Amino acid sequence: MERQGFFTEYAGNSDYDGFWQIANSISYVGHYGPTWGRQLLGVVFFWVPRSIWPGKPVGTGVLLAEYRGYTFQNLSAPIWAEAVVNGGLVAALIVLLGLGYLIRAIDRRVPEALASGSVLAVAAATLPAYSIILLRGSLLAASGILIVMLASLWWLGERKNAPPSVIGLENPGTSDRSTRARSAA
Repeated sequence: MERQGFFTEYAGNSDYDGFWQIANSISYVGHYGPTWGRQLLGVVFFWVPRSIWPGKPVGTGVLLAEYRGYTFQNLSAPIWAEAVVNGGLVAALIVLLGLGYLIRAIDRRVPEALASGSVLAVAAATLPAYSIILLRGSLLAASGILIVMLASLWWLGERKNAPPSVIGLENPGTSDRSTRARSAA
């Protein structure tokens, strides 16, 4: 198989769409204005079926592809494109600063979490890899898995704080069964 030149391969490959989707998001906002969070509502309510909410927003990658008239619509919408479409350039600045602050705050707590066996240690091991998908977007496509992951982490944290008998980790020498066995003997 003979490879094409870089620019020919680049032009026909949707793997390199991030730059253009950011440009498309700025163009979209210049033409229609921001959606003022409408796209974000689709992310928050990803679980609502379109049969119940027929006007539910499509993913931002699809929205931008439709806006540009692309026939191929399985495109990304990097987090900054999502922010631009939802609230303009100021929203993108706020989102990126907030995301940077959040990541820095979590990162500072990781050494302590690893030492204590905290659920944050599990998050620190899984979320960085998944953040590549989140940063690439679109959020609507990535939000379902993220919600399941965060709910699982929350559940693990709750279980870790639960009394041992609730989660089945009681000391075998103190369980009701072993107490009954000792008293029967």
